[in-house]
Amino acid sequence: MKNMMAALFALFISACSYKMTVTANYNSSGVPVFSITAPRVLTLRPSPSIREVLVFEVIAGQIKKDNPLWRISSSSKYLSEITYGVVPRGFEQKIPPATLEVGKSYEVLVMGSGGVGGIGFTLEPKNSFEIYPVPISS
Repeated sequence: MKNMMAALFALFISACSYKMTVTANYNSSGVPVFSITAPRVLTLRPSPSIREVLVFEVIAGQIKKDNPLWRISSSSKYLSEITYGVVPRGFEQKIPPATLEVGKSYEVLVMGSGGVGGIGFTLEPKNSFEIYPVPISS
């Protein structure tokens, strides 16, 4: 399973042709919400086609790629927003969401038809984030 996840991760990263932009915020319940956009000239739609979303813990600067905290996938659905732990219509939950903890760092990876994007964040008290960039190779 670990090797399969690593191979899947590498395959999606290497096959991408554009970068999606992922931003993070909180909803009124204090749950992280991720907004996704793609270059409009490449998608012709206001939201990108998403195939997979993975959330990983980051420990000492290393992404724990073999142990996703949450994973959802679809055949390819147009989405512009995903709330952590909420499975969007048309998606299948592959790994149920783990509880995110204040003070810990995480990375969200969004993969779609021809694109990939991500954002790193550390949960802070009182529904705030410390955001950091995620290097994505296309």
